Amino acid sequence: MSKSAPVNLKVPPSRWYPIPAMAAKIALCYAVLGGLWILCSGWLLHHFVKDIDLEALLETFKGWFFVSVTAGLLWLALARYFREIRRSAQLLNESEEWLRLALDAAQMGTFDWDMVHNHITWSRWHEQLWGFQPGEFDGTYEAFSRRVHSEDRAEIQKGVDRCVAGQSPCRQEFRVVWPDGSVHWIASVGEFAFGLDGRPSRMRGAVLEITGRKRAEALLQEGLLFRRQAEKIGRIGAWKVSPKTDYLYWTEGVYDIVEAPQEFKPGLEKGMEFYDAESIPVLREALNRALKDGTPFVVETGLTTMTGKHLWTEVRGLGRLDEGDQDFVMGTFQDVTERKVLETQLRQAQKLEAVGQLAGGIAHDFNNILAAIMMHLGLLQMNSSLDEETRHALEELDAQARRAAGLTRQLLMFSRRSVLAVKPLDLNAVVVNLLKMLRRLIGEQIDLRFDGKSALPLVQADEGMMEQVLMNLVVNARDAMPKGGRLTIGTTVADVGAVHAAANPNRRAGSFVCLFVSDTGCGMDAETLKRIFEPFFTTKEPGKGTGLGLATVHGIVAQHKGWVEVESEIGGGTTFRVYLPAAAQLQVETAPVPPSEPVRRGKETVLLVEDELPVRQVVGQSLRALGYQVHEAGNGQEAMSFWQTHGAQVDLLLTDMVMPEGMTGLELAEQLQALKPGLKAIISSGYSAEMVEAGVPTKAGIVYLPKPYATSVLANVVRDCLDQTK
Repeated sequence: MSKSAPVNLKVPPSRWYPIPAMAAKIALCYAVLGGLWILCSGWLLHHFVKDIDLEALLETFKGWFFVSVTAGLLWLALARYFREIRRSAQLLNESEEWLRLALDAAQMGTFDWDMVHNHITWSRWHEQLWGFQPGEFDGTYEAFSRRVHSEDRAEIQKGVDRCVAGQSPCRQEFRVVWPDGSVHWIASVGEFAFGLDGRPSRMRGAVLEITGRKRAEALLQEGLLFRRQAEKIGRIGAWKVSPKTDYLYWTEGVYDIVEAPQEFKPGLEKGMEFYDAESIPVLREALNRALKDGTPFVVETGLTTMTGKHLWTEVRGLGRLDEGDQDFVMGTFQDVTERKVLETQLRQAQKLEAVGQLAGGIAHDFNNILAAIMMHLGLLQMNSSLDEETRHALEELDAQARRAAGLTRQLLMFSRRSVLAVKPLDLNAVVVNLLKMLRRLIGEQIDLRFDGKSALPLVQADEGMMEQVLMNLVVNARDAMPKGGRLTIGTTVADVGAVHAAANPNRRAGSFVCLFVSDTGCGMDAETLKRIFEPFFTTKEPGKGTGLGLATVHGIVAQHKGWVEVESEIGGGTTFRVYLPAAAQLQVETAPVPPSEPVRRGKETVLLVEDELPVRQVVGQSLRALGYQVHEAGNGQEAMSFWQTHGAQVDLLLTDMVMPEGMTGLELAEQLQALKPGLKAIISSGYSAEMVEAGVPTKAGIVYLPKPYATSVLANVVRDCLDQTK
């Protein structure tokens, strides 16, 4: 027998069940009627027949009556007994039916394993839970085991052995693989029956499919894992508090933020100890308000973790009233330190942007002033009657004006109004050109030395950016030596091998030019070294540093495909090394300065458009001194008015780019060239980025002249523009 249906104890109704009750009733009636008949007969006989023995008659009646009554009572007892049997059978039958319905509703199965004969008997649902077709199961433990998932068979056997050894109920959860490959989870519970020898002889129990529960548990675990990961990524956690009972609950995210172990059991008062003193009353007021009327709140607080780290956190809460007999406030807790830092950086960047705009405006005005100075110097230098001393003084003034122009270019670079030009560059020359200014910058208490390697390879770099790198490193070294010291600037060649490059992720193998700046200042510790290139990070007092100097150095060097290395120790000074890729050719020696080119003159007619009167006057004077016919206009509208009457005479348009009255120099040039094809045009501006964005350098028939410029430069540009063919 491989399987059997549930035991059915139902006893069908039988027509023989009423017989004992009927017999008992007949016996009683017979005894009563017989007794009455005997009594009546005896009385009549005694009354009419005088010789009847009345006592004998009574004895006969007593015997008959006793036998009849005894038989009736016996039959009544039998009737009650059979009625109770029938009632018990009916109750048992109903219980069996209810149990079957309950098992069917729960989709549970029952089993009986005869361990002595290795025979398993189970119910219909048990068979279905294991994926067997009717009659397919042969009743052996081996057939049962083949359906168990291969990874769970050993664990099932271990569980059975443990329960047998401990003579305890066996509860297990395992997987069953159906013939179609689907996997189902089964929960089983069974009890053992033991023989006289102490060995298990039988196991009876029930099974239940828990696939749905297992899937729900998996989804729950996945949701918990997702929440946990979200808490880690967002640095956020959840909390629940009851101020009345000092109850406080934290999720794992809060434990991570405050760096507390899971064993730490927080209460409201303990939780408050983490916050800064000024944040506690604000948070308490928000909690009380939420408890009173459920008002949601958002509070930013300062907090110190259990390891001493200071953070900024955002606490959000909402009151939940009437939860049982207590009032609760629930909410979230998020680490917003990074956001606060970014906000501070944004404010600083906005300040710097404003400074940059101011610097750009100053540079624009300064360019015009320098243009006037340089043009006047050029006019004076054109005077051949000057004595040698005066000519030397004018040359020195011209050199200082050019240096001022270089500073203006740096201001424009800072305000991002200058286009950076990469070209082959000699770093030794960059340092030498800046040494005089650097000495004034650092002061007399610092000994500045330059140790440049001869025959240094060139680098592909922007000269202004390299100057900015050197300036920032020198200023950083100066600030590290408030009481004076020694500052060394040097250059060398570095050949980086593959092994050396692998030791630092920023390094690359190849040939590089190294620019180093070394000081004997206070030095930096390891923690500071890790952060020196972070934007806005500074060890200086508030108001004495922006924290952008070294970040700018790092960014510029990275743009030039190089890297920066730092060596420092407390009290031992600091050395910055800037590595830039070396170009193919070598800078053997500085090329001699070519003799100045003679000023070239002309006789053509020039329309000069410039809104700055001093600049317009000196440029016009210089052009006239060079032999040109000059007509001046203060803006585009004046130039168009002049053109209507004298346009045919104009050979060259020299105009500023930015002018009032709503017309730019480019728009003016394009309109006049449309009226007179072949008209040559020069557009001047101190903002190279502005010119590039407008596309001036690529437009045919238009030449860009950067401000400020000397008279000789103006003369050559004008002559070149007029002489070029279409």
